[in-house]
Amino acid sequence: MLGESRYRRSLPVLTTAVLLLAVAACGTDTDGADAGGELATMSPVTLRVQSAHGPDAAASRAFDAWKEAVEEASEGKLQFEMFYGGALAPLTETEEGLAAGLVDIASHAPIYNPAQFPAENVIQQMNSVIAPQPLAGTLQALGAQTELALEEVYPPQFEEQGLHPLLVPATVIPAYHLVCTDDPVRTLDEAEGTRVRVPSEHLGSEAEALGMTPTATTIAELYEAMERGVVDCALAAPSDIRDLGLIDVVDHWILDPEVMWSGVSSFHVSISKTTWDGLPVAAQRILWDTAGEVFLRTMTEAALADTAEAITQAQQGGVRFHRWNEDIRGALRGHQQTVAGSATAEMDRGEEFGARFAALHDEWLNALPELGYEPSLDASFEEFASGFTDSGFDLGPFVSRVVEVRSAHRP
Repeated sequence: MLGESRYRRSLPVLTTAVLLLAVAACGTDTDGADAGGELATMSPVTLRVQSAHGPDAAASRAFDAWKEAVEEASEGKLQFEMFYGGALAPLTETEEGLAAGLVDIASHAPIYNPAQFPAENVIQQMNSVIAPQPLAGTLQALGAQTELALEEVYPPQFEEQGLHPLLVPATVIPAYHLVCTDDPVRTLDEAEGTRVRVPSEHLGSEAEALGMTPTATTIAELYEAMERGVVDCALAAPSDIRDLGLIDVVDHWILDPEVMWSGVSSFHVSISKTTWDGLPVAAQRILWDTAGEVFLRTMTEAALADTAEAITQAQQGGVRFHRWNEDIRGALRGHQQTVAGSATAEMDRGEEFGARFAALHDEWLNALPELGYEPSLDASFEEFASGFTDSGFDLGPFVSRVVEVRSAHRP
């Protein structure tokens, strides 16, 4: 899932200066009196902030842009002390670290702790409804799941664990991608018995539904496992395929415009509830506003650029792209629909939740043209890769819509 890559080459994204201008334009004042009153009398606070990723990763660059925006908006009263690569708490223990005050703000993935965050696993099982296209799917899921989460899902669960959510989700991988070494997997016959590395139990069930044999190869072992033929294929995010060097050892990549492997949206940014409750409202508003206006925009821009660059590098490296045959497409779609349909069975008001989940994803997908999205931008993965960087696509209208949704929950 997101956070598996350990290596990242910098890509140009919106400059922090541009984003700071956007924050100013959106009015991250704290309703005037608060900004002049509470902030003026507030003693400077240094927050220990952790990114689960290395310093050059997209998420870490989003944290860096956010840090600058927060310090600018608070006139230095709020400072970020940054830690990278899970230096204070590993990803599987980040929620515990936040609750204990070891870290004040952090990116985290509650899917690793389903007992504490039961709704998280349900949502991941339903993520097959996300459009497979990289741009449409990313925007659709970010908008829909932000709205869903803030309505009712996350605040109670997070606060019970000693957290206050700031961005839920902070980013989305709309679909996982299948890459293989010697032989492509395009049909059920080709899938039968193929050994595939999967990053989660949920994706393992999708592999088994196609007759494949899932393995739990670690991310650190994956390159060598594929190079030596220990596994035939791997499921990974495009940025991981690039950053782990898999483009050098794989020959085939499945890019199907109709059906892809389920994506993941279990990557959030939260603050310790104790820390949050100890801040004046003016400071809370600065953190909340800039998270939506700066972190979300920077992260989304960088993640999309990562996907485009990974596919482009694979093209240049001679990797062959394929689509599914109809038999495997139908089998994967059928399995995903069955899983999504039963995901809420043991959830209170599960049927209502499932219907709301589906409706919000439909609403956001249908709203994308109003926000400047053109289907031609990712009519195919290859077209997205070749055109996104130079398309001039403006995330501003989308971010503004998300900020509007978040405004109802502003401190």
